[in-house]
Amino acid sequence: MKFEIQKLYGNRWVLCLFSIIIILNGLLFRQHCLTYNDEYTLQQVAKAYVFRDSLDIKLNELEACINGAGNIYEEMISDNIYTEYELLKETAQRVEQATNYSDYIQKLQNENNAKMDLRLFEENTFEYKSVLKSLSTYQKMEALTLPVAFSGGIERLSDFAITDIFLLLFGCTPAFLIVASEFNSGQILLLRPTKNGRLVLFLRKYGAVVLCILVGAMTLYGTNVLLAKHQLGLMNLSWPVQSVFGFQACPYRLSIREYLLAFFGIKLLWALMFTSLFFAFCAICRRYTNVFVVMVAFIGISGFLQNTPSLWLRTIHLLTGLKTHGLFDSCVFLNFFNIPLPRAVVQSMEMLFATFVFQGTGAITFCKRSSAPSKRNDLICLHRPSLKSTRLLRHEFYKAFITNGALVLLVGFALLQTILYQNYPVRQDRYEYYYHYYSQILSGSPSAQKDDYIKETSARFEEAHQQLSELLSTLPENGIISPQVQKLQAELQREFSFQMAQLQYSGLKDNMRYVYKSGYEQLWGNEGLCDDLLDTVKLSLILSILLSAIFSADTYYGIDKLQCSAGMKQRVFLYKSIVASTILIVAAIIAYAPQYVAIAVGYGYPELLAPARSLDIFFNINEMWSLQSMLHLRGLAQFLVATSIAAIVICTSRRKTNPMTAVLLAVIVTCVPVLTIYVLIT
Repeated sequence: MKFEIQKLYGNRWVLCLFSIIIILNGLLFRQHCLTYNDEYTLQQVAKAYVFRDSLDIKLNELEACINGAGNIYEEMISDNIYTEYELLKETAQRVEQATNYSDYIQKLQNENNAKMDLRLFEENTFEYKSVLKSLSTYQKMEALTLPVAFSGGIERLSDFAITDIFLLLFGCTPAFLIVASEFNSGQILLLRPTKNGRLVLFLRKYGAVVLCILVGAMTLYGTNVLLAKHQLGLMNLSWPVQSVFGFQACPYRLSIREYLLAFFGIKLLWALMFTSLFFAFCAICRRYTNVFVVMVAFIGISGFLQNTPSLWLRTIHLLTGLKTHGLFDSCVFLNFFNIPLPRAVVQSMEMLFATFVFQGTGAITFCKRSSAPSKRNDLICLHRPSLKSTRLLRHEFYKAFITNGALVLLVGFALLQTILYQNYPVRQDRYEYYYHYYSQILSGSPSAQKDDYIKETSARFEEAHQQLSELLSTLPENGIISPQVQKLQAELQREFSFQMAQLQYSGLKDNMRYVYKSGYEQLWGNEGLCDDLLDTVKLSLILSILLSAIFSADTYYGIDKLQCSAGMKQRVFLYKSIVASTILIVAAIIAYAPQYVAIAVGYGYPELLAPARSLDIFFNINEMWSLQSMLHLRGLAQFLVATSIAAIVICTSRRKTNPMTAVLLAVIVTCVPVLTIYVLIT
């Protein structure tokens, strides 16, 4: 195993990748600790705990100040009284969870006792046993007393899934380099006949991968713990885990220290399971590109299972380890032949069992698989067409799309993008509905008719305000609101949307047109930019895998020498460039088009021929540019970025003879800078 470890940590590109992952994880987790919502931070919530004994008084003072009935509120943690009110309101909820914990447990017990008294379930059924077990579980919590303390550090440690993705890279990268690389290069031909060339060699390689996972887990999660302690502070680890906000319903009587040990233990077990599966595929697949194809397929299938109503099917989701904290924040039982089993126990046993199965499958395949390629392709490789062709361009297309699996990988990428953009966040609240309504009326160039409409609508809202004031002044003592008052209040709910539309209309100058701007602002705003960066990361990963295989394989296998002797090297490079351009165009469309489609479905692209300066975000742009031309310019910029990534991947691939190292280097050079920009922007 020592030599396998030397092969990994002696590779400067592996060390470079791991170092970048550790630094990037620290930056992202620090940002995760510093941000909470759009109004205030967790650091401000921690400061608000100073008023935990007088929160009701502070909230009453703020309400009076907001209503104009009180003096100016001076003891403020945030920027304004409205944010301060929301901040103290959340702090009160956090404090209430700890102080009213016994009442909460009693309420759960009363609900379970009511189910038993009403005889909703027959005896000896799963539902009946689940209620009994829930009663006995929460009975142990009745005497529990929770301290009132800020728990932001533990919360942030529990809900940060990016570290889990980085941990998988610590396991999958070594497996890819020391298993798939040796099968792909034929080194296994030399190792198989040796004394320890089969099972012992497998165990050494697997042990080296496990060691990398352990090192990665200690480094990444250790960094998170230190940053959480420095930024937000950690609670007394001997306190019950129920004192952490959001874990009030935890069915296990654990201390915070025991919870963290169980939490990180399950994370580590999940990483071992995932890496064991990847390790097995590295041993099964004859081409390293097929490893990624099959993994994408498995993740897609498990993602489909995640949306099924069966709890058992949801527990076998490959990415279930990203939500480990969900195993501890509620009491959920699974039906095992009418025996209720806790979800955390079931999922842990499933991961342990799957790890042994994947490890055994990998060992059997590694030891029994033929060293030399067989005459008949395995199930993962598609059969060659029966009609042979001597056309070089067609041969290059076949190698890239069929042999190297580019077709399957691109289809998988398209399915992934479709799933991710199915639930694209589109604003659908009352404000947006009425703003869209008024925008349809005011859309286009200003006119006298639209001016009259604005004056009439403004007058109608003023009249509604007067009528509402008169009706409220004569409100009966019983406080019952008449239907007329309710009708006026419902009508005035449109006023803010109208005012925003009126403000936008009044700001139009010469040659400007009124445009419904929500879709354009989301596309060009911070949210759209972040989506672009994440799509670029996915595109970089796809191009790194596919283009590296095209341009490094010939040099690696010595085919370039035959091309030189035949005087075909330049023509082969030209044909490879055509294939790479085809992959680039298809991958770029798959990466960026779903966002445009999602915006079109959610908001549409109205007034495409209007001057771009009609919108505030393009106010300083020359009037010759229309919104349509800005969309074209944006698409061109995205294509240039994709082309630059492809050029970088091609350059790095031609300099590296080993396809595995070429993929690794391309990922470092293309994906990491984009992720860094994403961190800086967020």
